[in-house]
Amino acid sequence: MTTKILNLTLLVAVVIGAAFALREGARQRELKATHELLTAEFGLLRIESPDKIYVVALPTSDPLHFRWRIYLPANYQAEWRSGGGYGRSRSSSPRDFIAQVRLRADDQALSVFAQEDMGSGLSGVANGSFAKHVIDYWEHVEISQAGASGVEAYDADHIINLLELRMNEEMVAAAKQMKLNQYRIPTFFFRRLGTPQAFKAEADRNRASPVGTPQ
Repeated sequence: MTTKILNLTLLVAVVIGAAFALREGARQRELKATHELLTAEFGLLRIESPDKIYVVALPTSDPLHFRWRIYLPANYQAEWRSGGGYGRSRSSSPRDFIAQVRLRADDQALSVFAQEDMGSGLSGVANGSFAKHVIDYWEHVEISQAGASGVEAYDADHIINLLELRMNEEMVAAAKQMKLNQYRIPTFFFRRLGTPQAFKAEADRNRASPVGTPQ
């Protein structure tokens, strides 16, 4: 009886191991195919240090659409943050992919669709009068985008501010005149990339200081 149980346990372990191997093999083939497609469309992204993160912004025809080509090193646990939400992804292999943020706006709401290599999501940024204010004053929004001037390299423990959308002084003044409470926080959207450890370290520093980047 004991021998039968042991054999069954070994069989289950073999089946589970084979399933993991098949899944990892499929993932490796998917990563290789994605890399080949990106290289064909955008050229070779020169990786001088495979342990670093590489980011370069890509052009779009829509001012509300932002894209990046991103390289992440093997075993990098990515944490993506936007406003109060976040998502995580990890791979045992290096990753070369397109990440994007696309704002969708009308007179009632401003939402954002965010996508990276292993997931995507839609979230709200503003609604009502403030959403209309952002649309009407879009030319006054200050845009800070990582990689906008070319390829940027970062250490793996660095937090990257991929995108920050911020009201300029004129836009803040108009919001204040319209009695919109959002004028108190000029940055109305951000997209950040780092590791859970890096964000925890930043949060610890911010708790020790009254000034810090919103989490």
